[in-house]
Amino acid sequence: MKFIGFGSSKGGVAKTTSAIHFAYWMALKGVRTVLVDDTSSRTALKWAARARKSEKFEAPFEVVPMFKLVRAAQRADMIVLDIRTNIDNRYLRDLAEDCDLVIIPTKPDIDSAVAAAETARKIVRYSGIYRMLLTDCPTGSNKAGEDMQADLEESRFSSIQQRIRRSEGIRHASLDGTTVAQQTGNYRVAWEDYQVAFEEIYEIVK
Repeated sequence: MKFIGFGSSKGGVAKTTSAIHFAYWMALKGVRTVLVDDTSSRTALKWAARARKSEKFEAPFEVVPMFKLVRAAQRADMIVLDIRTNIDNRYLRDLAEDCDLVIIPTKPDIDSAVAAAETARKIVRYSGIYRMLLTDCPTGSNKAGEDMQADLEESRFSSIQQRIRRSEGIRHASLDGTTVAQQTGNYRVAWEDYQVAFEEIYEIVK
């Protein structure tokens, strides 16, 4: 069984969105996948409730709260953990020890990057493995995502090479209880990015 955590000490960086889409991507590969929501906001669980009511989509993976992890793990080959933002050192040590990989999403702004860097340093301190994932990156002539990734790599932080483009489709998918894979046109561009990023993640942990 593999454990992949998605976490950062800062909220609003597409942590839950990325965890949901990774769980979906793994399930499409035929891997029995459970997404564990360990956040106080229960965002993934709320998304799953909307998905159950949706006529457009049926989630091919389970979403459970943390207290159901042990039982759910008996039905899974992949555990995707949506990590709380209030991460203390003991929790981080457990993550580093238990997760095969911790993905640290960050938007291309200084506050998000600082939080991601702090999380990464603590994961490394406890001998864990991480990768940063740049999310919500502007398109067109705005090179904020590219510049941020270059800065992180210059500072010797490890990151997934594929960046996730900003997309209104993510908001629509969240409201619908679907994923961006069910969106069309430009609303679907984030799914194209996620698939490439997830292939890189899968190569690390398989």
